[in-house]
Amino acid sequence: MRILIALLLLPLSAWAASVININAGTPSACVLTPNTSTLLTVDATGNANATGTLTGACTGTTPPPDPGVCVPGSHDGDLGQIGYARMCAGNIRSLNANLHPTWNNTYAGLMSGPWPGNAGQFGFGLQVTLNAMGFGSFKFNTGATADGVSFSSNTSYGMQALLSVSKSPGDYFTGSSTVCGSPSANLTISSKTGTSANCKLLLNTDYYLNISFADYFTPHSTTCPQPTCTAGMTVYKYSN
Repeated sequence: MRILIALLLLPLSAWAASVININAGTPSACVLTPNTSTLLTVDATGNANATGTLTGACTGTTPPPDPGVCVPGSHDGDLGQIGYARMCAGNIRSLNANLHPTWNNTYAGLMSGPWPGNAGQFGFGLQVTLNAMGFGSFKFNTGATADGVSFSSNTSYGMQALLSVSKSPGDYFTGSSTVCGSPSANLTISSKTGTSANCKLLLNTDYYLNISFADYFTPHSTTCPQPTCTAGMTVYKYSN
């Protein structure tokens, strides 16, 4: 959603050097001085800039957090809209004893190496512990080299989870940034041209791997019967 805020600005040559970030949703009573009558467009992410001094209802506004920065308990994406809260920390374990993944909200932390992951993880189990009403979003960039990975649910290591890839955290069901998803922890992901993977990704692009216990079917109640559960899967190299 875009909103329009009528602001009065000086000509470009007279603008001050400082930049002010204005939140989406800033009320029309917001005033920027000094003035000439110019219309400023502010998008839904709040990524609008102006120069001068803000007064009135807009005083003290700041841009929203970068979606790449995890905010504990935030309700990002469509998972957040149905009651799931993003987790910024938790437990991850590789069944390859030589690897020690860490929850730092990146795919590299999850997979012990940048996209598509540490080669030592392929063929081994991965366990991710989540709150029943929580989800993890792990950011990655596909880089310039085409590659792929697959996740296969393995109940020897834990429960079946719900996986998706999106361009912003927490999208799976109706989110506009959803790229692909699977009703179980069985997902093939590739940035190769003409790939047959479920998730067809672009090169040099940021994405999020989302993991939760949301049920695939409406109303998407959690499938985890305890406060926390462990998702179990095996990770493989994907070459198609």
